[in-house]
Amino acid sequence: MKQNVRVLIADDSPNSRKGLHALLGTFPGIELVQDARDGVEAVNLAQEIQPDVMLVDIKMPRLDGIQAIRQIKKEYPQIRLIALTIYINYQREAMEAGADFYLLKGCSAQDLYQAIIGPLVKPRMIGWAL
Repeated sequence: MKQNVRVLIADDSPNSRKGLHALLGTFPGIELVQDARDGVEAVNLAQEIQPDVMLVDIKMPRLDGIQAIRQIKKEYPQIRLIALTIYINYQREAMEAGADFYLLKGCSAQDLYQAIIGPLVKPRMIGWAL
C-alpha cells in the first residue's frame, strides 16, 4: 500500500489554513502533519518534521515565504515546495528560490492536488487568474 503524502501548511492567515485543511481533507492520500504561522516556524518545522510537501504563502511575518523556500530547499531539497499565494508578481522570485510550483490561491482543487501528488515537472506555474 502506498504511503500518504505528508503535507505541512505555512500561512499566516488562520482562515487560509482552515480552508486548506477543509479542502485537503477531501483528497485521498494526503496527511496534514502541521501548520506554520510564519516563515521562521516553516523553516523550523521543515527541519523537525521533514514533510513530503510544504504549501508556503509568500507574505508572512518574521521571514517571508521566498526566504523560507530558499532556506528549506537548500537544506532539504527532497521536500516539494509549493508557493501558494494571492500575488501573481512573485513567481520568478519563488521559482528562483527553489519552489517546485507556483499556485495562486483560488486555483482549481485539481491543480492543487496534482501539484501535491503528481510527478514533478519543474518549473511549473499554474493557477493564473487573469
